[in-house]
Amino acid sequence: MPALVDCEPLLSGKDKNAFEVIYVNDGSSDKTLATLQSLADADARVKVVNLSRNFGKEVATTAGVSAATGDAVVILDADGQHPPHYLPQFIERWRGGVPRLSWVYAQTTVAVSSKP
Repeated sequence: MPALVDCEPLLSGKDKNAFEVIYVNDGSSDKTLATLQSLADADARVKVVNLSRNFGKEVATTAGVSAATGDAVVILDADGQHPPHYLPQFIERWRGGVPRLSWVYAQTTVAVSSKP
């Protein structure tokens, strides 16, 4: 999962407290919640939303967005599908003054070989 330590260097030069990281625990039964709570205990910029069971990606995303307090939200999947190194690009486009920009979209691609 992308941790705060992964995000912080990418946001260097910005106000250290100008961002928050919100993790949504979507009903996991392993040690995820304890790990996330440790991150939150160590840094006030980290919030944890704990769902009582697995409600699915859409509900988990909505819960995270609802907990956000900033002017913008960047959603990254914990499986690394959207690695934190994209954060500066997202922020640059959002702050770039594009008229009426309400979201920035990125798509990752996977090469699939046609050979067996």
